[in-house]
Amino acid sequence: MKNVYQPVSATELKQVIGPRPGARALNDVIVPRLFSKGVRSAGIYNRRPRRGLTALNPRTASLHAAGRAVDISIPNQKVGDELFLRLISAADAIGICEIIWWDRRVSSDGVKAYKGKDNHHTHIHIGLTSDFADRTNTPDLRKWISHFIFG
Repeated sequence: MKNVYQPVSATELKQVIGPRPGARALNDVIVPRLFSKGVRSAGIYNRRPRRGLTALNPRTASLHAAGRAVDISIPNQKVGDELFLRLISAADAIGICEIIWWDRRVSSDGVKAYKGKDNHHTHIHIGLTSDFADRTNTPDLRKWISHFIFG
């Protein structure tokens, strides 16, 4: 994965008040495609610090607070593992800068053990670059996302 993790900026934290269009587009592709397998949306925007922290500021903010993280609820590890691998393969093309699933975090630093407050056994967390998050949610963008994730 080449897209470098981008922490939340002070400008994002000040200006963003909901899900960004690229994040919504990613959610709008994944959930309908895998709905029959039990996949559901677990949210995009949540104005909060990262789990375990209390103060909200640019240094502590979750990507959800900037509207550029998508959580996808997963019914079981098999379905999650399949989506996890598809997302890793598509990451560079669609602006993914981090994926967290089943005690692992993938970013431009490689695959590392994830030791956050939530082990991510029930959902996949997908963090996006600012550029991708700001893309307009159009049918063409959703088709493009689907091509890279699902072929």
